[in-house]
Amino acid sequence: MDGNSEYIVFSDSHGRLFREIFPESQTHVFPACSAKGLGNKNSKLKVNRKILDHIHKKYTSNPLIFMFGKVDLDFVSNYKYNVDKLFDINLFIEKSVDSYINFLNTIPKKNKIYVCEPYLCHLNDANLLKVLQKEGHFRNVQNNDINIQHVMRSNVISFPERIKMYLSYNDYLKDRCEQNNFTFLAINNKFRCIDGSFEIPKRFIPEDPTEHHLSPSKGLAQLYLNGTIFHK
Repeated sequence: MDGNSEYIVFSDSHGRLFREIFPESQTHVFPACSAKGLGNKNSKLKVNRKILDHIHKKYTSNPLIFMFGKVDLDFVSNYKYNVDKLFDINLFIEKSVDSYINFLNTIPKKNKIYVCEPYLCHLNDANLLKVLQKEGHFRNVQNNDINIQHVMRSNVISFPERIKMYLSYNDYLKDRCEQNNFTFLAINNKFRCIDGSFEIPKRFIPEDPTEHHLSPSKGLAQLYLNGTIFHK
């Protein structure tokens, strides 16, 4: 069995990018799943149980790649931002990441765990708002909220603030991974410009201005996998 056939991916819809390298049978995708939801024992999506079932039945010693957090950062954060005037971004980040890490710690120690940092949001405010209005994630969050509220989004967290939120999220995620002996797979530092800003290469940007996934077939997976044993 060649090196890359051993890797198993679990992710939200953004993890489809790994199918550029791994076959579909090795990339398990759970659309609309948040990182925070993985640590929720009462999750209605039950993705946490499904992942653990896969591991216990088929992947008892395989290296595992996890890619979650984009749903939290692009969708859940903006929902909270619009319904909670006292929305605390730092607290939101801590709860999301800590829940994610708690779930990963339930996986048997035989499995080597790699954690991908969520790539930066490339959408401007207007296009992200369009995505939020047409996607089902908003309804999913509403349906899982104790106080179901029907809220028409009037705004999104501004692009500069979203970038700061992403960087803070990934810094905290990296720290928590290191504390728990998980290998953190970075990608956003590859998009950093000389002036400190970030620019995602055009080859990764989809033609549809409201497509929130980056192009999955232009080498994006390779950028993540540079941090795995297979690519060292």
